[in-house]
Amino acid sequence: AALATAGFQSTEAADAAAAETAVATAPRRFDLILLDLTLPDEYGADLIPRFRARTPGTRILVVSGAHADDAAGMQADGFL
Repeated sequence: AALATAGFQSTEAADAAAAETAVATAPRRFDLILLDLTLPDEYGADLIPRFRARTPGTRILVVSGAHADDAAGMQADGFL
C-alpha cells in the first residue's frame, strides 16, 4: 500500500514459487525485488542466484529480522 501511494507498482508473492512465477512472467523486468529470508516453502536467499540469472541488473534488497551479518554472502544489493 505504501509503494502504491508513492506512485510505484508492486507485485506481492506469498512464497518462493509465486515469486519465481511473478519474475518469470512479468511483462517487463522488475526494478527492485524486496525479498524476505523466511518464506514458507524455501529459504529466501536461495532465490537470489536464480533471480540474478533471470533478471540481470535487478536490484535485490533482503528484508529480514535476521542479523545483518547473516546476509553478508547472499549477493544481495542491500539488507534491511
